[in-house]
Amino acid sequence: MLRFIHAVAQEGAAELREFGLTPAQYQLLVQVGRRPGVAQWQLVEAFGVTKGNVSQLVKRLEQAGLVERARVKASDELSLTDSGRALLERVMPAHDEFMDRQFAALDRGELDTLMRLIMRLARP
Repeated sequence: MLRFIHAVAQEGAAELREFGLTPAQYQLLVQVGRRPGVAQWQLVEAFGVTKGNVSQLVKRLEQAGLVERARVKASDELSLTDSGRALLERVMPAHDEFMDRQFAALDRGELDTLMRLIMRLARP
């Protein structure tokens, strides 16, 4: 099982590199795309990482012109730029196809069960 997880992670990272992204950057773009105006601290909680990790990710994506920050009260709210939205629209279908290929041996019910179990294990 660990071999499968490692292989999927490596192949997925290689696929995202073709778009100039790391897996963490992709996940941040997805979260900001789904929740425009999300506060940076909310991403810290969602990812379960430090403020410094999220700050560095945001800084790199901001420098690349994919994300923009707006200071609202005491926090930074994030949104995708037009370039960020366009990139995400190209990457998401390719990533979804990649994930579909990885789990093609499972039928819909098995995949739903697997995801439910993984989510249960991932909860702190």
